[in-house]
Amino acid sequence: MDTTRPPLEWDYAIPVATNRFILRDMVVVFGLSMVILQAILALMGLILDGEALWLPLSFWALIAGILVVLFGLASLVLLNRVQAHFSLDTERAEVRMGRRERRLNRLATGLGFLAGKPGLAGAGLLAEAQETQAIEWKDVYTVKVHPKQRVISLHNSWRTVMRLYCSPEVFDEAVAWVRRYTAHP
Repeated sequence: MDTTRPPLEWDYAIPVATNRFILRDMVVVFGLSMVILQAILALMGLILDGEALWLPLSFWALIAGILVVLFGLASLVLLNRVQAHFSLDTERAEVRMGRRERRLNRLATGLGFLAGKPGLAGAGLLAEAQETQAIEWKDVYTVKVHPKQRVISLHNSWRTVMRLYCSPEVFDEAVAWVRRYTAHP
């Protein structure tokens, strides 16, 4: 491979509340979590009481409502944008969150520790751990290009690992770059 090629880099403000990819991922995660939790509860009920325990639909509606409100609040705090810096080189693709997002993560962690709220501190720490993500081209098994949204989805053998959000100026070059360096086009 050509290791002398300079990296392709760009910045992009990723929309949050209006992003079909983020919304779809949230629905999938919530749906899977709901199914897994309900299966565990049903199994525990069968083992302990001889009867499956089923949570009422109103419980799931309440949880979904809470998540929608929290997502809306988070979108407002972020002004419906997450700043990201994308970089493609001959070995891998990388995305780094913007300075504002990194500061918010540290603020959440610090407030969680100071207030004695381990959930908030843990959420902040998890967010900090995800501030920079990378995938090597040899680990990319599938590439899905979404030209209308100017998004390139990079998948490993079983899930979407990263999405590259591109400006109109860099989209075609980024697609060419990804197709050139991925091991499993």
